[in-house]
Amino acid sequence: MGAAPALTRMRHEIIRAELARAGGVRIRDLVNSLGVSRATVRRDLRALVDAGEAVNARGGALLPADRVHGVTALEHEAIARAAAEKIAADEVKQLGLFGGPLVHDLARRLIDRTELHVVTNSLAVARVLTAPHPHAGPQLTLLSGTLSPAGSMVGDLATGALAAFQLDASYFDCAGFDSICGATVADLGEAELRRLSIEVSDRAVLLLGRARLGKRTLGTFAAPADLHAIIDADTRRSGSRAQTRLPRSPKRSFAGQFSVEPLTEGFAEPRKKIPG
Repeated sequence: MGAAPALTRMRHEIIRAELARAGGVRIRDLVNSLGVSRATVRRDLRALVDAGEAVNARGGALLPADRVHGVTALEHEAIARAAAEKIAADEVKQLGLFGGPLVHDLARRLIDRTELHVVTNSLAVARVLTAPHPHAGPQLTLLSGTLSPAGSMVGDLATGALAAFQLDASYFDCAGFDSICGATVADLGEAELRRLSIEVSDRAVLLLGRARLGKRTLGTFAAPADLHAIIDADTRRSGSRAQTRLPRSPKRSFAGQFSVEPLTEGFAEPRKKIPG
């Protein structure tokens, strides 16, 4: 009889670790990984929910809102590190950076890459790259244009300036991503500029946080077939996604290449919001 509580504690620790890593768990995955029944998994999740360590979601459980920030920071760090390593491995010299927090984190890892010429429309990225060493970091081109509420340059001036470049790679984050619409942002002007950046780039790479999976916003800037690679937090564990160059083809099956869609299975789409 004494072994039962120990096994229960062990399962709870495994579930806690997966919640911290992924932000959510699915009952069917836990049944397979723990080798127990669905009823046992449900009891384990109910115990963690009652203890305030998880919140209920369709088909599983999610990390509570007050714990998500720390997990997100670790996830962003892993993604930015993998992206910086890929830029070095691909010997990128002409680099486009377009996006928000994930791209800002990547920029912080590039401040000593003097071989790079970075093209961006983001004031925040420009500040990151010039603040430590105004004359010793990457060469920087900040596109001119109309300043958007998000702090990026958009409009005809920005797209006209970008059209003159030929980039080795462009890196983006997004506000939403699914396998039907692809990568989306809320600002249509930003979406237009990002579509152009893909046209003038040899490679297009998306930095993808789990919170963006299964969501859609107003403007699509990259269909799944437009992307050469996706870098998510699992890239550091698998070592495969960030290292694989994929030829763009309108006929390619996206789900088979990246296995992004299954990450949202078992949750409502869009995923249930964790009460704050």
